Amino acid sequence: MKRKLIALIAAVLIAGAGVGGYAIVSGNNDDTPKAPTTTNQAESTGTIAFSADKKEVTYTGTTGKTALENLQTLTSVETADTSYGKMVVVINGLSAEDGKNYWAFYVNNAYADEGAGTYKTQANDQLMWKLEDITQ
Repeated sequence: MKRKLIALIAAVLIAGAGVGGYAIVSGNNDDTPKAPTTTNQAESTGTIAFSADKKEVTYTGTTGKTALENLQTLTSVETADTSYGKMVVVINGLSAEDGKNYWAFYVNNAYADEGAGTYKTQANDQLMWKLEDITQ
């Protein structure tokens, strides 16, 4: 639990790269959260799997595309602008609740150290999003 909190704090502090748990994907200087932006499902380039409770999403990377681009081609995604960039807030209709949980981003079963919008995937990458509780 403590490890996740430390990772979450680190993710928030690394603004330039956009990071992990918050899946920050591009820069923005405005601290005010904006209304979520929905990306509609485009033509699929692969397969995506959802756990029974929809709180875990897995898919395989596509060489040359970012993890976020891959996700957006496979399902609906909503992002919100933050001072660190875009944050994934809804995947396939399931929303992260502000102050309660967040969509954590993993690459090959490890907590990502780069944002989904900048991480260029390889064909063999296993990408995963988990709706995780924020521990205080």
